[in-house]
Amino acid sequence: MTAPPPHPLPEPLSDARLAILLKQHSLQVRRTLDGNEDFLTLLCETADGRQQVLKYCRSGAPDALRRLRNEALLTCGLAVRPPLRVLRHCADGAGYLLTTFERGEALGLQHLGNSELMAKIADALAVFQSLGDTVQTLGVSRRETTRRFLLKVMAKHLLHLWPSHLSLAQGLTALRLLRQGLADIDAVSVPCHADLLPTNMLRDADSDAVVFMDLEGFIVAHHPLYDVLSFFTIDARPVEQWDWQADFLRHYLAQPLAAERLTPNSPAFERAYRALLAFLLVYRYNEACINAVDGRYFNGGSKRAFVVAKLLRLLTGSGLLTPRARLDGELATRRNNLRHALDTTVFRLHLARMLATADTPHVQSA
Repeated sequence: MTAPPPHPLPEPLSDARLAILLKQHSLQVRRTLDGNEDFLTLLCETADGRQQVLKYCRSGAPDALRRLRNEALLTCGLAVRPPLRVLRHCADGAGYLLTTFERGEALGLQHLGNSELMAKIADALAVFQSLGDTVQTLGVSRRETTRRFLLKVMAKHLLHLWPSHLSLAQGLTALRLLRQGLADIDAVSVPCHADLLPTNMLRDADSDAVVFMDLEGFIVAHHPLYDVLSFFTIDARPVEQWDWQADFLRHYLAQPLAAERLTPNSPAFERAYRALLAFLLVYRYNEACINAVDGRYFNGGSKRAFVVAKLLRLLTGSGLLTPRARLDGELATRRNNLRHALDTTVFRLHLARMLATADTPHVQSA
């Protein structure tokens, strides 16, 4: 869940290490598929005409190398089953992963709400989250605890949003809700994709299975709802219109893994759901704010300079909460969605609606 690159991607062959790698595997670059400050993903062709995808770590940053090695281990070693598939592994090494080019249908925001496809993704996610025993044997590394990850990332996003997009009271409430749910989040852990977006999936052309891609953000142990709510919150519609999400959640909770680990009508479920919802709505709101400017965290500079500049604006009275009327449509909706999670009465109406059976009329939130 990273912001898009702020600048055009460089020519691949301007990187000497990449040029050597392409030569070693007899690859010709056909086009750039994706890129950010850490990774470059290239569609390549072998000498005998086969198409392969090269994911290359161009930053050389230790954590980026760790994440790409994790992805290579998962792509090579996960024993998945239908309707889930992962990319077909070809080769990997220090700072790169080579996979077969998939000819299926790339998914996007336009697929959200397709009932047949959403049910298949829910099934595929349940399979993915059931692979904990396999993951333990692969040597996948973990950077930090779930608790540290959530608190650190929440603090970063709240720092960006306050005070122009979020009041101090709202920020403190979001942080309090997250802290209240940490014990319940830690109590139920499964492997998580951690970046479950439509653009990180495709529908296999032959088997109609769902292919999970971009596994470098993989988290060894996290609460099952983290992936579920990551998927829901990519949709920028108001939470009152979360119809496909409610259907998805009910289908997902009917899976044996979810039914075994989660008790939907329990206080523990409510605390974990609300904590993760608040976390992800803060995340998405700030992500949308950053992408509306230049796609860079901390305005492209250091954290220290960012904090100092923000304090100076506050001292001069120029950093107050931006009126809702001045926000564009998506930002206004994302701020309102977050307010729904922070208001206890409205949140409980939302959760009741999400957990209602198919025969129960949806409860309209205030």
